[in-house]
Amino acid sequence: MTGFGRCEVQEADRKITVEMKSVNHRYLDVNIKMPKKLNFFEAAMRNELKNYIQRGKVDIFITYEDYTESNVCVKYNKELAAEYLKYLNQMSEEFGLDNDIRVSALSRYPEIFTMEEQTIDEEALWQLLDRAIKGAAEGFVETRIKEGENLKNDLCEKLDGMLAHVDFITERSPEIIAEYKQKLTDKVKELLEDTKIDESRLLMEVTIFADKVCVDEELVRLRSHIEATKDALIKGGSIGRKLDFIAQEMNREANTILSKSSDLEISNRLKLRRCASRFRILSKRCPLNRLIHIGFGNIVNAGKIIAVVSPDSAPVKRMVQKARELGTAIDATQGRKTKSVLVMENSQLVLSALLPETIAQRAQAESRDDDEA
Repeated sequence: MTGFGRCEVQEADRKITVEMKSVNHRYLDVNIKMPKKLNFFEAAMRNELKNYIQRGKVDIFITYEDYTESNVCVKYNKELAAEYLKYLNQMSEEFGLDNDIRVSALSRYPEIFTMEEQTIDEEALWQLLDRAIKGAAEGFVETRIKEGENLKNDLCEKLDGMLAHVDFITERSPEIIAEYKQKLTDKVKELLEDTKIDESRLLMEVTIFADKVCVDEELVRLRSHIEATKDALIKGGSIGRKLDFIAQEMNREANTILSKSSDLEISNRLKLRRCASRFRILSKRCPLNRLIHIGFGNIVNAGKIIAVVSPDSAPVKRMVQKARELGTAIDATQGRKTKSVLVMENSQLVLSALLPETIAQRAQAESRDDDEA
C-alpha cells in the first residue's frame, strides 16, 4: 500500500527532517538518502524501520542542518613548526643567507595550521535522529492504516453482496425441483392424456434431476469461505496469501454452482462468479502468474509448468519430435543445444538452453519472493 510520513525535529542548533513515502511491493525494499555524516547510523535506522514496515518499496529522505558556530576549530602543529624552523636556520648557516623568517611566513607553511571539525556527540545525534524517524514512521503507518481500512471495508461490502447471492440460491434451489416436477407432470399429462401416470417413475425422474442440480454442498463451502475471509480481514495481520487461497476456492465453488444450475434466475446471478473473481484480484498481494526467465530473453509462466525434464532420454526425444510435427513445440534455445524440456499445462513443450536445475532454482527463487511478500 502507499504511504507518506514526515517529521521535523529541532534541538538547540541542530535540525533533522525525515520524509518517507512508499508504493506497493512484494517485499521490503528500503532506499535511504542522507548526508554522509549520518551514514554511521544506517544499520540502526533499518532495524528501527522494521518495527513499522514489513513490506513495500520505501524511499526515505533525511536532511541534517547544524547551526553551531563551534563545530570547526583550528589546530596548531607545534612539532612540525619546530622542524620547519630548524631546517630553515640550518639552510641560513650552511649557505650564508640572511635569516628573515617571521611568524607570518612560517604560519603559511603546509600543515602548520589545520581546520578540524569537532567530534560529534553520536549518542545525542542518534537520539535526535531516532525521534525524527519514529515521528515520520508513525505518520507513515497511519496513512497506510487508513488505506487498509478503506480496502477492508470495500472487500467486506463485496463479501456481504456474495452472501446475499448465496442466500438467494439457497432459497431458490428447492423451488427449482418443485417447478421441474410440475413441468414434468404437465408434460406427461399432455402427451398421455387420459392414461394413468406412474407416480413412482415420475418421482424417480425428479430425484435424478434433483441429484444433478443439487448445490447444497457447494453453497455450504462457499458460505464458509466467505465468513472465513471476513474473519481474517477483521483480525488483520499478514493475510495476503491466505486470502488469495480462499479467493481461489470461492471462485471454484461459484463456477461449480453455475455449471450445475439450469435455472435462468440463478444463471442471472452470474454476479456471484464475478464477485469472487473481483475479490480475488483485490485481495491478491502479488500477480498470480509468476514469470521466470528461461534464457536469451525468453520468459514463461511458472504456474503453467507441469514438469521440467532432460531431453536426453528416448521417450522425451520422441515426445519432442511428435510435438514438432504437431506444431506444439516452442523452441526458445536461440539455436543453442536443447538442455531441458518444459512440459506445459496445455500439452505444449518449451525447449530451453538452460539446465533443468537452473530453471528449478529460478522458480524456487520466485516462490520464496512470494513467501516473503
